[in-house]
Amino acid sequence: MPKCVSCGKTVSFAVASGLVDCLCCATATESEVPEPLYDLSAAEAGKLWATLVEAASVIKDCAATLRQYESYHRAKNTSESTVKANVNASLAVRLEATLARCNKELEGE
Repeated sequence: MPKCVSCGKTVSFAVASGLVDCLCCATATESEVPEPLYDLSAAEAGKLWATLVEAASVIKDCAATLRQYESYHRAKNTSESTVKANVNASLAVRLEATLARCNKELEGE
């Protein structure tokens, strides 16, 4: 297995550019498509797909929860609660963007 060029961890994928990064160091751009280093059986691919569908559902729930917390903190209208609301909003935006990418992939099935 290849090693991450940033931290040295063993990873299970490579990218077309030849760079290899673990998920925590992910420096590859979105245009660099991961190339699996192993073949999946139909059963394994089905399990992976089901896991991705479940992950998308969890991401949706997390984003909605963060939006609720954001709303609660904004309603308090203090400087500390505004900071908390902004953190929750920032995290929700990241999750919503990830969910949009997941949904785009899932719709292409």
